[in-house]
Amino acid sequence: MKIKKEAEKSSIAEQTFRWIKNHPFIIYGLKKDLINFSSLSRKIQKDTGIKNFDAILVAIRRYQKQIKSIEDDKKIIEILKNSKLEIRTGVNVYTMKSLDGEMLKDIKHFHLITGIDKVEVITDHNLDLEPKMKNVVEVRIISSTSTEMIPGVVAYVCSAFAERGINILKMYSCHGDVGTFVFNKKDLLKVVDTLESIGVQ
Repeated sequence: MKIKKEAEKSSIAEQTFRWIKNHPFIIYGLKKDLINFSSLSRKIQKDTGIKNFDAILVAIRRYQKQIKSIEDDKKIIEILKNSKLEIRTGVNVYTMKSLDGEMLKDIKHFHLITGIDKVEVITDHNLDLEPKMKNVVEVRIISSTSTEMIPGVVAYVCSAFAERGINILKMYSCHGDVGTFVFNKKDLLKVVDTLESIGVQ
């Protein structure tokens, strides 16, 4: 019986952690002690259908302890202030089962993302295919500082977008980048304003 209860608590903790990770602004609030645990527990309970309120509460406290090791905001802001912004409009996202290399040989700018059974090409060049996303905006944050070993940078940026109701359509990164994001064209002004508010120029 004891083993069963421990397994149930573990499952609840995993569900709670997953819910929090899907809400990056909550992570920021937990880190800054701005969140009422009881209110958050009720919200998670409502969204997930978990009945054990106390187990959710314990999981939230445990999660908060884990994220206390995230770098101080001042260090993250300093990194973002020293970053540059690159914006590319008229971008299309193509999804296909396999990729013909000839298709990309004359294209100067593209990103290639491979999944288990599909390939995505993100480019401002028009391919002879129907795009999955058409005329979207690609925003790249280029950092002069390596961010791989600094936890919290991407979460900080994503939280800023989430707080302003900006939907990230795609996100990917390469060495030297904070990240490259794809947004709806209508959100471009809000995106730029948000990035400027956290120091990215």
